[in-house]
This record gives sequence, C-alpha cells and structure tokens, in this order.
Amino acid sequence: MILVVEDDAATRDSLCLLFECEGIECRDFASAEAFLAADPPLDGSCLIFDVHMTGMTGLELLERLRAGGARTPAIIITGQPSPAILKRAEAAGAAVLEKPFHSGMLIDRVRTLLDGAVA
Repeated sequence: MILVVEDDAATRDSLCLLFECEGIECRDFASAEAFLAADPPLDGSCLIFDVHMTGMTGLELLERLRAGGARTPAIIITGQPSPAILKRAEAAGAAVLEKPFHSGMLIDRVRTLLDGAVA
C-alpha cells in the first residue's frame, strides 16, 4: 500500500490514481496531522510525503516516524531540493524525487522500495 501525504488535492488525487492504475492500493492524507490522527498501518507500505506542507512538513513527519521506530520505505517529493533537504532526507533514510518527475520513475522507485521492504 502507498500512503501519500500531500496538501495539494490535485497532486494527491493524481498520485493515488497513478498507483491504483498500476494495481497498487493507495491511501491519501491532506496533512501530516491527518496522517498521524488516522494512524494507518505502516507494515508493507511505502510512504510518499511532500516536503512543503501547511503545518508539519513531510520531513518533520518522517523524522517523527523514524524517532518512533518506523522503518517504512519513504520517498520525499520536492520542487526545491536544497542541500539541507537532501541531507535530512538521507539521514531519515528517504529517497528524494524532484518535481516535476516522470510517473514511470516514481512507480519504479516505489516498486524497488516495496520489494526491498519485503526481502
């Protein structure tokens, strides 16, 4: 399952539609706070977070999950991959994709991460 946290509704819907067309279940959340409130199961999932969101950022959410022991594969998406963002994402064990990205690249990255999580 893919868990998407993105505050832009159109992007969120597009990402889930992309995964569903590939036969991959997707749940989406409009904010980090909504994600935390829903407390979705992380086992067997891949997390996709936008960096810049209203309220808690995607990196802050990922760092919080990591501090709690979650080792779920994660992808951070950003239109502005600064060195600081790249360093924090790497420290949290997340892949980074720069917007705009090709949908095939995202699907390949997700499949690789999910395959690695199962192995």
